Amino acid sequence: MKNWTAMTLAACLGSCVTGVALAADAAGSSYFEASYAFPKLAFNASDVDPTLPSEHLSFNQNTLVARAGFNFNRNFAVEAMGAVGLSSGSVNGVTLKVNSAFGVYLKGQVEVAPHFELYARAGMARTTLSTNVASGTGSDNSFSYGAGAQYLFNRNWYLQGEYTSLYDKDGVRINGPAIGVGYRF
Repeated sequence: MKNWTAMTLAACLGSCVTGVALAADAAGSSYFEASYAFPKLAFNASDVDPTLPSEHLSFNQNTLVARAGFNFNRNFAVEAMGAVGLSSGSVNGVTLKVNSAFGVYLKGQVEVAPHFELYARAGMARTTLSTNVASGTGSDNSFSYGAGAQYLFNRNWYLQGEYTSLYDKDGVRINGPAIGVGYRF
């Protein structure tokens, strides 16, 4: 079952990236975004290793996120996301790091004022974590979503701020704010 899910996610990601590459010639139909995220990873210690005491732990992370998307029209897009963790956190001898994440999303956006848009995205993400307890490294898929606002400086460049839930499953949550820039082709 996990292999089927991973293959489906990989196929969707490949389709999105291919679609973005093929649509790059069409003015206003594709975009690229880069952001710096500050997610918090939170869980119960006994969920990671049953020998640990039941204690709620949280770690602040620093993550670079890149997205490439294709706009179907002015309000809807499909996008592929890739992220890499830059730091790890440690509490009571437990060290945890978000190594990477990959996802596919549908994005809805609406202009609420001149040069100002609100958006929301929802999709699936595959996240890989590493720790110094239990098996060391693990990957899993989870529903992922986010919402934010973007300010357009001109026709192509925009600044955005958002809040994203990257992973929320089996008592483990990875979510937090991000700030970034985007470019529309």
